Amino acid sequence: MSSTVLPVVRNLLKRRVENGNFDKILEKVTIVKAGGGNLTAEVVIDKEHSNRSGGLHGAFIATLVDVMSTLALASSEVELISGDVADFSESASASVALNVTYIRPMTIGQTLLIECSTLNRGRTMAYLNVDLLNKDEGKLIARGTHSKMLFNKSK
Repeated sequence: MSSTVLPVVRNLLKRRVENGNFDKILEKVTIVKAGGGNLTAEVVIDKEHSNRSGGLHGAFIATLVDVMSTLALASSEVELISGDVADFSESASASVALNVTYIRPMTIGQTLLIECSTLNRGRTMAYLNVDLLNKDEGKLIARGTHSKMLFNKSK
């Protein structure tokens, strides 16, 4: 795993957040490890991540599965670059399927650990897995799968 991967993937998330669109909800997420198609991140659950009952919102979990798995996939692309990675941008892709199984609740103030892995990356499709855990208790909160169609990066 290259030492340049983590800062590049963190920058990809930063650019998404600064874009001012829906991804702004991810501004408190911290990527702690990335490379080889894998990514680990965490976030302390705050009011903006909660539902009306004060629990972790399912839509926030689904967004984490979508975006964090996409960044995990991008981490494998960064490792293939031999030159300057300062202006790296991930390849275009589109979600084909995203599934989330919600297992148990979390509340404001708890830390969510997000562990993403690339199960398989082919020429046109990628398959990713995401486990979301209560960091302090080690208990599984939700599990997501994400299938993505990959588009060729223009040269």
